[in-house]
Amino acid sequence: MSSNYQRKTDRQLFTREQLMTAQERIASGSSVRAAAKFVGVHEATLRKRLKAGTVPSSLGRFKSTFSKEEEEALVARIKTLDSKFYGITRKQLMTVVFQYAMQNKIAHPFNKNKKMAGEKWVRNFCKRHSLTLRQPEKCSLGRAIGFNRVQFDRFHENLKKVFDENPALSASDIFNMDETSVPTVPNKLPKIISPRGKRVVSKVVSQERGESVTAVCCVSAAGYYVPPALIFPRKRYKPEFCDRTPPDTLGMVSDSGFINSELFMTWLEHFSKHVVSSQQKKKLLILDNHISYCSLAAIEYCREKGIILLSLPPHASHKFQPLDMSFFGPLKKSLSEECDRWVTNHPGRPITIYQVGEIFGKAYSKTASVQIAVKSFQVTGIFPQDPSAFKDDDFMPSSVTDREVQEPSEEVNLENEAGPSSVGQNNEESPLQTANNLGEGKNHPSGSNVSPKDPLPSPKGRRERKRGNRSKSSVIMTSSPFKKSLEDCATVSKRPKRKAAKKLSFPTEDENDEMEDIDDDDDDDPACIYCNSLYSGSKYRENWIQCQKCRLWAHTECAGINRRAKTYVCELCK
Repeated sequence: MSSNYQRKTDRQLFTREQLMTAQERIASGSSVRAAAKFVGVHEATLRKRLKAGTVPSSLGRFKSTFSKEEEEALVARIKTLDSKFYGITRKQLMTVVFQYAMQNKIAHPFNKNKKMAGEKWVRNFCKRHSLTLRQPEKCSLGRAIGFNRVQFDRFHENLKKVFDENPALSASDIFNMDETSVPTVPNKLPKIISPRGKRVVSKVVSQERGESVTAVCCVSAAGYYVPPALIFPRKRYKPEFCDRTPPDTLGMVSDSGFINSELFMTWLEHFSKHVVSSQQKKKLLILDNHISYCSLAAIEYCREKGIILLSLPPHASHKFQPLDMSFFGPLKKSLSEECDRWVTNHPGRPITIYQVGEIFGKAYSKTASVQIAVKSFQVTGIFPQDPSAFKDDDFMPSSVTDREVQEPSEEVNLENEAGPSSVGQNNEESPLQTANNLGEGKNHPSGSNVSPKDPLPSPKGRRERKRGNRSKSSVIMTSSPFKKSLEDCATVSKRPKRKAAKKLSFPTEDENDEMEDIDDDDDDDPACIYCNSLYSGSKYRENWIQCQKCRLWAHTECAGINRRAKTYVCELCK
């Protein structure tokens, strides 16, 4: 049958309800012709069905491989895996469909040598159920499991507590602050007009790999934009860096071009100056829990100036951060267009950090609108506060590592569970079994129906507690308990500690470990950007790794990478 076949008649199946109605009419004294006319079928068709006592199961000689219920069950499993960010590919679907038919002992026209369904069947199956082949976006495991119901509820509890303690807070008093990179070479170019069929379509850019300037943006729920700040990767600041930038733009420099605790203090003074915060007129500032924001000096300054700091849950800024949800996307698109326009108008000249200010100023002025700011706080459920802004389907990816409650007497064997392991594990298994091991260990009796859960198992990870460190969550950073914890950490760091150079371990196959001494006079006792534990409290042979961009440190276990990794970029710098 052709893939583009279209029915030429509106003929329908003769149903059992029609047969029973016709039998009742005939039993009450009606003729066969009158009963056929009443149920809407031809007289010959009714006589044939009355004689046979059956009804047809399909029209024509073509029959579907699976029933409607079986296909719907398969579609439901595909959509569930997609909602958990473990969607299947076209070839995986072809393999699974073949195994599904074989295990259910369903007659099928599939290729038994390849053990796969045909491309034509998959194409028509997707067309029947409104499925399509999509290119997915990459989502790290930390983000997938970080956005969960527990962290969401905890954040809204803290937000409600702030609103209850400060009833005078209005939309103009609620701000969100975040950073984004402004590269001299855009990651994505605008589309251009090109001849159809041309193999390679290219566009000139400044250079292969450019430099990045960090832009610090802040906006209120009422649509007021605090003048942005730009952090340049230089030792000394030059006034020409901020030529033709938005008015009152704050220019700063750092070795890496990223924010640190000292620059955050400078930005807080810039923020307090433009929003005019005080103990009588407090401001709420919502931001992520980057280690640069968690300094004792910053907390004390905010408490003095009446600035309430509320941190977002870790690895959840892509859902909770208002600027990420509605502002940075259009800003990056405008930056790409402005970079392309500058290169076109200045042929033969590359974009340097001296032109970044002008390009950023034009893109920022185009993007910064009241509608975008107000919408960004609404879609995240921050203002007006709406705990129902996210549904249960939004938390499906985090269900991979949910722990089931087991009876104390039962022994749970996690080794046989299929699915990816938790963060930091290397031996991961695919949630979709291959064609060779589908159905292994399952004895299905002859004629029994196999659920789509068998060839398409739900991914389930093994969640283990690595160390005694407490996981991070949303917290009111200007509260007394958080301030006391920072003071305790500062007291511990002042204690005499053993003299040891910070080292980055690169284990080899031999028992000897290759150690690389890293000279870092600015911070002799760094803290892990994930768990905040200090290097001086490290356990024996505990591995640390340094981010190549922001130069901050983290445990390899906290970062969820292999201890043999030689390169690393943290989640905040990606």
